[in-house]
Amino acid sequence: MIYLSKGIVQKGSTEQLLFVLYGGQKFELTGNAAATWLNGRFNFVEALGRNETPVTYLQKLGLAETEADNDELSRYRIASRCIFCPADTAKTSALRAMDKEILQWLKNAGVRLTVAELVYLIENGIKPTQDLLYTDNRQILIERIYMTDRDRILGLLEEIHNLVEENGNADGTLRFDALRAMVALDFAKTEIEKMISGQIPQTD
Repeated sequence: MIYLSKGIVQKGSTEQLLFVLYGGQKFELTGNAAATWLNGRFNFVEALGRNETPVTYLQKLGLAETEADNDELSRYRIASRCIFCPADTAKTSALRAMDKEILQWLKNAGVRLTVAELVYLIENGIKPTQDLLYTDNRQILIERIYMTDRDRILGLLEEIHNLVEENGNADGTLRFDALRAMVALDFAKTEIEKMISGQIPQTD
């Protein structure tokens, strides 16, 4: 069995007496339960024999996620049931570029990101830029993750529609260069038609 601990250590905790906050509830851990929780705080840990008993206890409290096997798939399954957040630690270590990106997302995203969401951001090369970070930009980040290409194009078309509606005169004329706008839109329409017919190769 492998496990990963869940929850946040509260002030006043010691190695013998832990106060752990999880799901809005405060838990008090002592003895083997406290030591077991601390062991699995930052890493996946394998529990064998007698060590399985405190892990099972933590799991019942909701303070640990477990899987029977110790392999990559089991680790992913555990991680997918957790939401990671950065913890203050005295340890310092050199981080790879990808690790730095992940830490930036965890520290500064306006929402708590799931593992699946982090995987999407990394695999699609989405960088933790200022326009996607912090609370003010959390809706933009969520839309970036969950909106499909179809949604984005339809959303852009709706924005164009609204611009035309808001900038029209009573006589049917527009408060911008209609010819330039029609040329640009006709070009976009032609490019889409060419991609659909295979005349222009699509990019991934």
